Amino acid sequence: MTDLQKIKLEKPYYYLNVDGERLHLENVKFLKQQSLFQEACMEQLDFKPPTVKPKDWDMIINPLMKNHEPIDPPEGVTTQDQLQNHLEEYCLNRQVSTDKNDLKKGGVWTSDGNHHFVFDRFYNQFLIRKRWDINYQRTAQMLKETCNCDDKRIGKERISVFVVKQFDKKTDDYNQKELKPKDVF
Repeated sequence: MTDLQKIKLEKPYYYLNVDGERLHLENVKFLKQQSLFQEACMEQLDFKPPTVKPKDWDMIINPLMKNHEPIDPPEGVTTQDQLQNHLEEYCLNRQVSTDKNDLKKGGVWTSDGNHHFVFDRFYNQFLIRKRWDINYQRTAQMLKETCNCDDKRIGKERISVFVVKQFDKKTDDYNQKELKPKDVF
């Protein structure tokens, strides 16, 4: 067993060379539990490695883990990238308003180079529809840590909002093809 690679995701997966063939391991449990490792070998490589004592298994796995090669995942697939994309889509494709009273209705208020939005609306009416599976509190913390959002209270009613630097509106470069040629005669 050689060349352990760890794909750096929130829940990483692994690749390992076993007798010169590439083995995909869905998570760290396949390295921790010898029986799961053996199942993976049987499914993918058509052989069952011999069972070794737990102490010997640790002596095999520990050096592999210590010297693994970390691999960055493709751009845009991490949970943080997905949240950033959802936030940008929400802020640019919602009813963008110049009136902060629209915030309570789920709108995005843009003022002074910042988008303002109510997190509860963003989470429950947008992210959940996108099949977002990270819980409410963790998502709020991720917005602050990875998307550079701040939280504050605004207006007379002291509405709690998240604030993020305004995103650049993307231009639509799509040109509609002509399905029927115009009259040439």
